[in-house]
Amino acid sequence: MKASFPLRIAAGVLAITLTIAPGITAVRAAVPAPETRGSLEGIDAFITALMSEFQVPGLAIGVIADGKVILSKAYGKRDVERNLPATTNTVMAVGSVTKSFTALLLAMLVEETKLAWDRPVRDYMPDFRLADDYATANMTVRDLLTHASGLPSHDRVWKGRSFTRQQLFERLRYLEPNTTFRQRFQYQNLMVVTAGLLAERITGKTWDALIRERLFIPLGMTRSSTSITEIVKADDFAQPYMPLDGKAIREPFLNIDAVGPAGAINSSVEDMLKYVQFRLDLGAVNGRQLVPRAAAQLMETAQIAMPTPADTDEIDFAAYGFGLAIESYKGHRMVHHSGGIDGFIAEMGWMPKQRIGLVILTNRTANPLAQIIHRQVYDQLLRLPPTDWAARWRKTVEQAVARNAATRLRLDKERIRNAPPTHALAAYAGEYDHPGYGRMTVKHNAGILEIHFDKFVVRLKPYHYDVFEVNIDGEIPNLVPVRGLVKFHTGAGGRIDTLSIPFETAVPDILFTRQ
Repeated sequence: MKASFPLRIAAGVLAITLTIAPGITAVRAAVPAPETRGSLEGIDAFITALMSEFQVPGLAIGVIADGKVILSKAYGKRDVERNLPATTNTVMAVGSVTKSFTALLLAMLVEETKLAWDRPVRDYMPDFRLADDYATANMTVRDLLTHASGLPSHDRVWKGRSFTRQQLFERLRYLEPNTTFRQRFQYQNLMVVTAGLLAERITGKTWDALIRERLFIPLGMTRSSTSITEIVKADDFAQPYMPLDGKAIREPFLNIDAVGPAGAINSSVEDMLKYVQFRLDLGAVNGRQLVPRAAAQLMETAQIAMPTPADTDEIDFAAYGFGLAIESYKGHRMVHHSGGIDGFIAEMGWMPKQRIGLVILTNRTANPLAQIIHRQVYDQLLRLPPTDWAARWRKTVEQAVARNAATRLRLDKERIRNAPPTHALAAYAGEYDHPGYGRMTVKHNAGILEIHFDKFVVRLKPYHYDVFEVNIDGEIPNLVPVRGLVKFHTGAGGRIDTLSIPFETAVPDILFTRQ
């Protein structure tokens, strides 16, 4: 699942002083008085127009200000085929918004002295191991949540795969880093999975049970769950959709239970508004301090710098805290996180000083609408100069299309024409293993080579010599797990003995050894 931040693309104030710990206070100041706030007039037309443009079947939004719900509304369809409307109780996947829940869970364990943020992970998990020995020895509990492990995403190790949570943990040691430990921010789901597994080890309970007992139940989040298998049991849930040929079509639910701590929560707008208010209230709910204020404040404190695009003036600072991004949006501190898994995109955020929070859920893959609306709401409520974020997105898409065309042109120029495979196609067939990515089975089927792994079948077509191109002709692009060129390599004995696949673009192609 992805969390994306692609769009980086006042008078009458009320100061609120909060006691965090004896002798320490935090001031959440500059809260615009309700009468000075802008309105959300026109937001309906804004949302419905963009839903049409970006082919988003269903959307639900909730906005709170000064402890009150000022907007809770749904648009479109949660199920197009059955003509079922979306509601504010419709359950959708929230993707990487889940990371903020996992971070809070660890904060609770730290407060209970069962963990310490800056102790090495190996103090609690002696079998924790990465390819980098220094990172292995020095990775702390804090580091698990701040995306500075040195590893790129390596998402294809888990996405659509059959490995368990424990098996993914055991495979970390075989995944190649592309930077040194703590060198820079690099979004990484598997470290957060490790954080969830750490909570399981410490408590003897599953991450799923801990999230339910410690957060869902106390917050009254009765429609929330931690597995895609639960979403279809709800009386009001959304079907997932993806874009194809200018339309939104149904796509399969993606089971990501194995990486649950990084992105498996499903929820509704009504439930998520309770969570956002809880975060705005620094860990308090119904008069009970569920998470100490100092710990809640720490969650939204910058831990590592994030890059900000040079062409975006509206965001002049970005950092990552604990399962949350912190940005300066047009001079206002904004805390947020997006989430996306197949068929769903979500956005959650709040402005602590202004006491404004929101959540937006949609049921279509790879759409920018949640982030566009997120910023539009702030612009209107805070009376900020408007920005046409939709136009920014259109420009981003145009640039991506141009880059893809340039890549296609380069590959065509580099290709050696009329250079057939060096072996009979049957000679490439066999079992190929990588200790992290697992087994790839290459089959020769009616004159075509195919790579089989888990539920996937990837067809290949000759490119030149022992290089083959992933053939997406007739396939649904979103469901093809790898793109580009796959390379077979001949050993000294003249036999094909290795296979390299571009599963992770930030490192050299993953090398599989023939068995």
